[in-house]
Amino acid sequence: MKEEFIIKRLAALLIILILIMVSISAGAASYRVVPGDTLWNISQRYNVTVDQLKNANNLTSNLILVGQALNIPGGTVNLSIHRVQPGDTLWKISQRYGTSVPAVMSLNNLTSTMIYPGQVLNIPSAGSQAPSSNQNSGSNTLTRQGVVYTVRGGDTLSRLASRFNTTVQAIMQTNRLNSQLLMVGQILVIPQNSRSPVDMQIPSRQRIGSFGEYLEWPYASMLFNVGAVATITDVATGLSFRVKRLGGGNHADAEPLTSQDTAIMRRIYGGSWSWRQRAIIVNVGGRQIAASMNGMPHSIQTIFNNNFNGHFCIHFLNSRTHNTNSVCPNHQAMVRRAAGM
Repeated sequence: MKEEFIIKRLAALLIILILIMVSISAGAASYRVVPGDTLWNISQRYNVTVDQLKNANNLTSNLILVGQALNIPGGTVNLSIHRVQPGDTLWKISQRYGTSVPAVMSLNNLTSTMIYPGQVLNIPSAGSQAPSSNQNSGSNTLTRQGVVYTVRGGDTLSRLASRFNTTVQAIMQTNRLNSQLLMVGQILVIPQNSRSPVDMQIPSRQRIGSFGEYLEWPYASMLFNVGAVATITDVATGLSFRVKRLGGGNHADAEPLTSQDTAIMRRIYGGSWSWRQRAIIVNVGGRQIAASMNGMPHSIQTIFNNNFNGHFCIHFLNSRTHNTNSVCPNHQAMVRRAAGM
C-alpha cells in the first residue's frame, strides 16, 4: 500500500510538471507598445487576433499606451528591448543586435532615423530585415542625414557648427529654432558635413476625439521651441490662455504672455498658485499636443509686465525634471489624461 501511494504521488507530480512545462512553452511572449501601434497592427504582425491579444492581457477595450507591455499569446516574439543612450544611433544599435536600420524602424513605426536618449525601442531578432526593404547595408542613414546631439554646458550654435562642419543657420532651420539660446539637455539634430538643413519631418500621432496628440518630448520641443508662442487649454475647465516658451532642456519653461493670460491661468488654479499638475493641451504650429503643467511661478523670467513673477513648467510625453533628470509620474499621468487615455 505504501509503495502504491508513493507511485500515485510521483505520477501526480509528474502530471503537474508536464502541465507547467506545457504552460511555459505555450506561454505568451512580451512586446512593448511603441507610438503608432494598435491592437490590430500588432495582431497582424504576430499572426494572432485582436480578441486573443485582449484576452491574453485582460483588456476591456482596444486602448493601449506607449510603453505598455503586452503578452503575445501562442508563440515566441524574438526581440529585445533597448533604451537609447547618449551617442546611440539606429546604425550602431542595429549593428549591436545583428539586425538592420530599416528593420528597427519598421518594428517601432519610426518615420525618421531620429532617436533620443531614454527612448525605448523594440529590437528584432538577429538577421531580421524590414518588409520590402531596399536597404544599403553599409550605409549609416542617421549620420548621412544628421546626428542627434544633446546640448552640454558651454555649447553654442557657433561651436557646434564648427565641430560638425555645418552652419548656424542650417542647425537653426533643421531644429526650427527661433533664437540661438541653447539649454543644457536640449536635443538637436545637426547636419554633419553639410551646409543644408536636415528635412526633419515631425511625426503626427492619432488623436482620440478632441484630446491632444501623445507626442514625445523631443518632437514637442521642436514644435514649441524657445521663443514660440502657444495657446494652453486646460482640459478640466476648458479655459485657454497664451504663453511664451523661455527655455528648458528637459521640459518646457514658459511664461503667461500678458497679465490677462496670467489672470486666466490663476482662475484655472482656483485663485491661488500651486505646484499641482493639470492636464492641458498645447496648441502650437497647427498641432494640439497633450501636456501637463504646474501653476507655481518660480525662478527666472523674461516678461516683466504680466503679473507673473517667474515661469512655470510644461511637461510632455517622457520629458524630465530639471533637478533630478527623471520622468515625473504625476506629470506623465496628466499627459495621458490630456491625450484621452
